[in-house]
Amino acid sequence: MIPARDSRFGMKLGPIELLSRQGGVTARLTCDQCGVHDAWNLVKLPEPGVIKRHFTVRGWDMKKSAKCPQCQENNRKRKVTGIKPTTSEPPKEPSEAAKRAKRLIYQALEDYYDEQKKCYKNGKTDKAVADEVGASEAFVRQIREADFGPIEIDGLAIKAKIVRSRMVSDNAWMKQVNEILDSYVKALLSVSERLEAEAKSLRDMIGDPIEYPEWGTNICHFDEFVEAALGKADAAK
Repeated sequence: MIPARDSRFGMKLGPIELLSRQGGVTARLTCDQCGVHDAWNLVKLPEPGVIKRHFTVRGWDMKKSAKCPQCQENNRKRKVTGIKPTTSEPPKEPSEAAKRAKRLIYQALEDYYDEQKKCYKNGKTDKAVADEVGASEAFVRQIREADFGPIEIDGLAIKAKIVRSRMVSDNAWMKQVNEILDSYVKALLSVSERLEAEAKSLRDMIGDPIEYPEWGTNICHFDEFVEAALGKADAAK
């Protein structure tokens, strides 16, 4: 069993923090000398020795306190040159407001950030989370990148994807409309050709009205035209 200390966000394995997150656990180590972080995102929690070996391979010293590779190198150089390392004040304890903001940021990221898709849900952003919890956007981004992951799809790409999908849908609809219009045009052309054929047949049978221009402009002579045309048709038989 892992010797750990319960807290609101996870446990501690010596100097290593174990932070729960969506889809797994993050093992995070902080240098006691310079304050730099190193994190390892895990799907399942392995044995304690595996976690310690991971950071040891990456150059961390955890014998007495956590020291990053760079601070160890700086300390070795100071010993060689005889220069005593300067004592620095220990980092100040975060205020209660800062602790509360950090808790709220973790809670918001659990709700809004999709670790599988590497993006926010429902159009949320670092700024939206910052405004909601009352923290700075840079602080939200720092926690999100360290413990949850980067943003691989930004808002502009998401909007472009939506626009493309709508364009594909609109193009399909226009194609369907064009197919319907083409079918109507073909049907009208067929009717026009049939009417033209019938008109030609009628002209061949009774004669062209252009031979009798006065009948085309005076409706009173229409009966005479029809009678003459029918007589012409009978004579042709």
